[in-house]
Amino acid sequence: MLGTQVSAIRKNSVEVVTKEGSETIPADPVVLAIGYNPSDRLYKEINSTAPKRVWLLRDAKSCTNIMFAIKDGEAG
Repeated sequence: MLGTQVSAIRKNSVEVVTKEGSETIPADPVVLAIGYNPSDRLYKEINSTAPKRVWLLRDAKSCTNIMFAIKDGEAG
């Protein structure tokens, strides 16, 4: 979802804010693709409190393209 800000990740949903307003989206797996600089800060924060397993995927390691992120997800 382009142009969307994640306001919260819950056990079975994600709360987002768009130019149209707030929305709750039912979700089990959540993939965040944000920014162009690798950073694992968000991963560490989410992983410490997440009710489910969290994986560190491609752009948090090094910025490449979606195909590398998909391969990381398949390996997880």
